[in-house]
Amino acid sequence: MAFVAERPQGAMGMDGKGVSRRDFLKLAGSVGALAGMGAGLGSLLSACGETGGGTSTSESAGGSEQTSGQGTPTSVSTGAEQGKEIKVGVIVPMTGPLAEFGAPTDYIIPKVEEVTGGKIVTKDGKERKLIWIQNDSQSDSNRAAQVTGDLIQNDKVSLILAEGGPDSVLGPADQCEALGCPGLFCNLPWTAFVYGRGNDGKTPFQWTYAATVGTQENGRAALDAFNRFKPGHNKKVALLYPNNANGIEYSDMKTGIPPLLDEAGYSYVMPDLYPPGSEDFTAQISLFKKEGCELLMGSGVTPEFANFFNQAVQQGFTPPLMSNGIALLFPSAPAAIGPTATNLICECAFHPTLNYKSPLTGQTCQELADDYERVTGKQWTGILNALKLFEWAVDVFKRADNVEDPASIIEAVKTTKMETIQHSIDFTLPVGDKRRPHPNICIVPVFPGQWQKGKGKWPFDQVIVGDGGWSEFNPPIGGEVLQMTYGA
Repeated sequence: MAFVAERPQGAMGMDGKGVSRRDFLKLAGSVGALAGMGAGLGSLLSACGETGGGTSTSESAGGSEQTSGQGTPTSVSTGAEQGKEIKVGVIVPMTGPLAEFGAPTDYIIPKVEEVTGGKIVTKDGKERKLIWIQNDSQSDSNRAAQVTGDLIQNDKVSLILAEGGPDSVLGPADQCEALGCPGLFCNLPWTAFVYGRGNDGKTPFQWTYAATVGTQENGRAALDAFNRFKPGHNKKVALLYPNNANGIEYSDMKTGIPPLLDEAGYSYVMPDLYPPGSEDFTAQISLFKKEGCELLMGSGVTPEFANFFNQAVQQGFTPPLMSNGIALLFPSAPAAIGPTATNLICECAFHPTLNYKSPLTGQTCQELADDYERVTGKQWTGILNALKLFEWAVDVFKRADNVEDPASIIEAVKTTKMETIQHSIDFTLPVGDKRRPHPNICIVPVFPGQWQKGKGKWPFDQVIVGDGGWSEFNPPIGGEVLQMTYGA
């Protein structure tokens, strides 16, 4: 297996206080510049993609030293000239409240190594070792930025991949821009990727691109499910959002869910954003009951949503339909709640019944889901869509004129047009197209799903119940939208 290690880091200042992402970038630039002068490395902007002679090493999370490329096949084809190895930094949350986003990576990286043999032939005809270096963002934006800087400046990666919501992506993306390293991203709202980084919505980023969902696109998926609910409802939505990057994005009065509901003829009740990690939702539940809300939309992580849901049922807030963005992406959320969670609405980012095939592993969506369950013993998850980052990376490396030049790599990114395990990525579409709201964004569709009672070995099955406004993608709708029963 290729080197997949982590260098333990902190995200604290010398005074013991947290360091903001912006402050950290300034600090990283200063430290890197000093290191560059001492070693004669030159500008930080040339750091990305440089590798020294010999075999690089790094400490693993447990403190033991591992050698890059350890465990990977070392045999090479006799006819190909050998080129400099390619290193890719992978930043995902493996611990903390967003850990379920990162969990599939422990399956995906070995699978990619298996099918590539740990090497790739690039456009110049040279065969190169392909090494993935995985780091845990710990669900923290400062930590995510710090390990990204380390990967770029110390490990000399040629490319950064990151996913897992704004707190795991925005820091790495900013570091890529600051240090001149290409970066590919997914699984966060595109509005957070753009506006959350101070962009005006029009100016291109130089080094960072995302093939991802959108805040309002996710909202349209939930609205599609609500509109397909045959018994009907009063179109009054309870909005429950945390006071973090994701919640701020969803609650935004210009680009978030409120204007989308206004446009669709729905009313809403939105209390103040709750502190992340909250355990008591009595105030919000009382307000939703008082206002007569018959629908719910939210974006809390699994522990938060589970607490809210259980308290809502106990306190008599049982609307016909409930949805939640982050927690309900994962089968563990309804499984942890139990039978009362039957028919919760979710966002469907990946599904075994979708008609796609990985250009990298050769698996269909169904084969990927089945193999994940076989290898891990866990139910498939929508975040298997993160395989597309690896597919995208390999595609870019094969098309780039010079994989040792960051500018050449990013030029290949700009012209990406490919099929993936989760829809297509097409940056040749003009900006202004439905899928291209910004020069650095390609939106991937999301469909409404519902956690209906399981018919097989799992307690719940995720069923696609609509197209979310993406009828042109012809998703395989597997059933009707059912009313929640709350265990009755």
